[in-house]
Amino acid sequence: MGVADANSYKHKQPERYQEILSLRKEGKSYNEITSITGAAPNTISRICYENAEDLGKWKKRVSNKLGEAIDLLSDRLVTEGGNLSVGQIPVAIAIAIDKKAGLDGDNISHVVHHKGLTHSEMSDRLAAMRKVAVVEVESN
Repeated sequence: MGVADANSYKHKQPERYQEILSLRKEGKSYNEITSITGAAPNTISRICYENAEDLGKWKKRVSNKLGEAIDLLSDRLVTEGGNLSVGQIPVAIAIAIDKKAGLDGDNISHVVHHKGLTHSEMSDRLAAMRKVAVVEVESN
């Protein structure tokens, strides 16, 4: 065992060492892990390098599970599409696909969800408002 090994987190602070690995497995960035644990980014990088094989296996396992979830969500979208509020499952699918792509090393697209009105929807709503009967109240 060298001097670097004897002074490593793995031997001196095994709980923190495991915490860093756990946080990385949760998808936390080096900066996030630094702010949580106080470990230097170089230390985090070294720990991840030392555990590259395990982290790789974890990524593969999570990627496979996300693939299964995407399949299930897609099936639900097809079978229950008419009963869902706008965007529930499609947004979940998009987020899962994005996370899976990141784990697989593919290009990541950023999923942005917002509900907006189209021009025709706005026109329909305004027309409906115009049709509402106005009730006059007499004042004494």
